[in-house]
Amino acid sequence: MDTYTSKNAGNDNQLMAYAELVQLSPDNKSHLRHYAALLIEHGQSAKATEQLHRLHHLLTKEGQLAQAEALCRQYPQLNSTRKELRRHITSLETLLPGGMQNRLWQRLHQKRLQEGQYLIHPGERSDALFLVREGELAEFTNGDNDTPILLNLLAAGEIIGGHILFQQSQQKTYVIANKQSTIIRLPHSKMISAIESHPTLKIALQQRQHDRNLAIWISTCPLLQHIPLKMRREMAGESHLQTYEANTLIHKAGDNLSHVELIIQGSASYLLRSGEITKHLKSLTPGSLVGAMANIQDNRCPADLVSSQEVEILHIPQAVFNKVADAYPPLKKQLFTYAEKQQLHLMQSLDELQTQQWNKEQEKRKPYEL
Repeated sequence: MDTYTSKNAGNDNQLMAYAELVQLSPDNKSHLRHYAALLIEHGQSAKATEQLHRLHHLLTKEGQLAQAEALCRQYPQLNSTRKELRRHITSLETLLPGGMQNRLWQRLHQKRLQEGQYLIHPGERSDALFLVREGELAEFTNGDNDTPILLNLLAAGEIIGGHILFQQSQQKTYVIANKQSTIIRLPHSKMISAIESHPTLKIALQQRQHDRNLAIWISTCPLLQHIPLKMRREMAGESHLQTYEANTLIHKAGDNLSHVELIIQGSASYLLRSGEITKHLKSLTPGSLVGAMANIQDNRCPADLVSSQEVEILHIPQAVFNKVADAYPPLKKQLFTYAEKQQLHLMQSLDELQTQQWNKEQEKRKPYEL
């Protein structure tokens, strides 16, 4: 048997093995992913797409929306599934249980807000969600020097406060009526029951919260917070989140950076090496950007980038980021200043490292000179 025939036989055996594994454990996401990849290798596209749809369904059902989005980007044949999910999300009110859509029930739980009136005050922890029936509300957070940053405009049909269903940490945001508005109070206990009995509602609320988090992370980055809301939303809509374990080499020195990377949680640092000496530069903490200078200079990674601890990074496509920088000149001006500071810091650190290496070599020579 020649090498080619042997390799094909091995692939066939793998395919059969994973077919059996998927049959035995239909909810095992790792098996589904491997099985789909093998089916594609064997030209069985239709069957592979079935397995990918199954995998996507499991990911969304479990609330792993970042992974579901990444799967759609990897396999364009899932675009129809992605669009269908987005279509459901645009009509959240229609996904509520029938009793909560009842007009009489809604009238008993409604509240009218005048323009400028708070629905949720700064620092307040709400014990309910709110459905916008009429009007428009604005969600804010505070940036540098407590400057208000507009995060979102919430129109009729939107649900406010989804984070209390899925996140333990308190959101540092507040909500004000942008015009005369009517909202419906959705008690926390009723919404917990609703998402347990209506999986589609849960998935839609999780996806909406995921999208909202992306926009908040971009909006609270010091360099990006003053960009117009529409542009921040555009960046958020094309971005994806990725988690790296501690001590992971994220980029090697000289790597081309295809995304602008925003540190969301945890920290990473550049490593400079000279001979036997390694120097950790100042940690990149939440709000720091990597690769944001492609619009104004060479965008290779200046040094090895390593996670100091588990770190979450938001990846913004370089083309989308550059489009925003070109359309919003103040950002480009800030990037020049940011790039100059980064370059100066790197040059100073490199000088220090080379001096340390030279001193170490001199110390080694002393015994021989004596």
